[in-house]
Amino acid sequence: MKNSREKQKIVMLSLIKNTYKNFKFNFFACTYFEMCYRILTAFIFGPIIFLIFKYFIKTDGMANLTNKDFITFGLSPEGIICIAILLVLAFCMIFIEIGALTYIGAESHRGKKIKIIDGVFNVFGILKDTFNIGLIPLILITGVIGPLTGVGLCSSLIRNYSIPPFITIELSKTLLGKVLLGLIAVVVVVLLLRWILAIPIVVIEKVKGKEAVSKSNRIYKKNKWTLLKGVILWEVVFIILISIAISVFLGAGIGIGGYIFSPNSIESKILLGILLVLFYIGFIVVSLLITPLFVSFLVELYYALRDDLVEDEREFKSYEDYKNNILYKISRKGSKIFVAILILCFIGYSGFIGYRTVFNKVINDKVQITAHRGASEVAPENTLSAIKEAEKQGANYAEIDVQTTKDNQIILLHDGTFKRTAGVNKTPRQLTLKEIEKLDNGSFFSSKYKGEPIPTLDKVLKESKGKIKLNIELKPKGNDDPLVQNVNKLIVENGMEHEVIISSSNFEALQKMKKLNPNMEIGYIVLAAVGDFEKLNVDFFSLEYSLVDAKTVYGLHALGKGVHVFTINDREEAEKMIYLGVDNIITDNVPMVLDVKREMESGEHYDYVTFYYESILGIINYAKI
Repeated sequence: MKNSREKQKIVMLSLIKNTYKNFKFNFFACTYFEMCYRILTAFIFGPIIFLIFKYFIKTDGMANLTNKDFITFGLSPEGIICIAILLVLAFCMIFIEIGALTYIGAESHRGKKIKIIDGVFNVFGILKDTFNIGLIPLILITGVIGPLTGVGLCSSLIRNYSIPPFITIELSKTLLGKVLLGLIAVVVVVLLLRWILAIPIVVIEKVKGKEAVSKSNRIYKKNKWTLLKGVILWEVVFIILISIAISVFLGAGIGIGGYIFSPNSIESKILLGILLVLFYIGFIVVSLLITPLFVSFLVELYYALRDDLVEDEREFKSYEDYKNNILYKISRKGSKIFVAILILCFIGYSGFIGYRTVFNKVINDKVQITAHRGASEVAPENTLSAIKEAEKQGANYAEIDVQTTKDNQIILLHDGTFKRTAGVNKTPRQLTLKEIEKLDNGSFFSSKYKGEPIPTLDKVLKESKGKIKLNIELKPKGNDDPLVQNVNKLIVENGMEHEVIISSSNFEALQKMKKLNPNMEIGYIVLAAVGDFEKLNVDFFSLEYSLVDAKTVYGLHALGKGVHVFTINDREEAEKMIYLGVDNIITDNVPMVLDVKREMESGEHYDYVTFYYESILGIINYAKI
């Protein structure tokens, strides 16, 4: 046991030292390769993937995919073929990048200087070894688990991503949902540790994909805690170094603009501008090196933990082996010009992204604010109390969800059942309005609201008239649900046609409403989209905030369509959305968004130091190189 602990200490200490030493050995090769591959991904590989996807969508008779269309398409013959092709193609692109970086790491470990072109040709040769049953876990680790965990095992094609906030927020509202999130996290971490060495093994050892995955599993079983410590070590060291670097730049900026010179002086403007450029250059370098450095770390981890009795380590080919290969000759002959062109493209591309991130800000001083399910942070969601609180907070709209009861009355409810909010595991279509009115819809939130009833849409319309506008989200259940007709009838009866807008993730329901009442303003709630969704027949789009960027906002506005964004509960996200020029921000925290809006409109306390600070945060959060 003592020897085991000592071995782990040695492994952890040597990991840092060896990773740094061997990464530095072929540093320029890593940098050039990653720079070139990012440009190829942005302008060639990525568009190829998109065009193939778009071709199959059109083959299936669709112009775009939104929301549930993804499931429909995914289950169709065309969708299955498309997904299979894209998975294999995307894996090949990712493997070439991570495999080439692994080749560089392995040769650095052996003390050999390398040529990038040799690495690419070697990896192309190794690629065929991955095409067996082991391909599935290799696809998962490189295309899903690596990017999802954000530990560095991500490619130019698939960057870090996370479970959409609207899913995690909803799951975190119930104990079962929290348990499910916890289980997902555990499964993802275990699979990461089990398969994390599969790529180094298949590249360095002369084995097939299936055997590489099995060997990675065996190393995991013997060294699970060492592997976990290794990944944690990477995260800790990386976070500390990045935090120090950011703190230095922020501290220097505050020192220059707050103590040495005036925040609005020309000296501050020049010096902070220089600092900002230096920070952005550093940001680009770090962005380029995260994946190569982590792959180098994995290679050293592999060598530290592998069985010393590896018999058949791969001997990589070089010029002597490829000198008669015509493609190799052509590639080598034109490589310098090709790399030079790609580097110039990368510099221009990076400069454009930096400029757009820092300066492409269109403040919409008319942006409106919607209280999500009413003022749901201070009162039970979808209740009269929440609507009244939203009025007091100064929201322009209150967003509510409506469903049909057993006796065809319209009530407010977000979930499919009353379980979370009223403790009754039944749907609205299973209960009459009289039965629903007896439910306690407030105790789940606070004892202060014990006995709060579930309101009808009619009562909410009467309460809201002349006080606050409503965004009514339709949640129809089945083709025979009279929700659309009954909602329209109530709105007309209460004379509220110009005080409400209608939204839904059900496109057919929206079209039914528009046909029934052409004067009604309708908006499509989009959780995910591919293709020309902008041309859909709606007045506005309600978009999950990760889908919103300058291009999307500009494109929708050019078509005369509004842009609503949900659910914004963070100051920085609120600032970003206002800068992008969205028309409506849906939030649980109306006072916060109002405060951000007032600050941005007035320009109060806005000087060069503030601009510098916001620019650095903007680069960190939104500049994707």
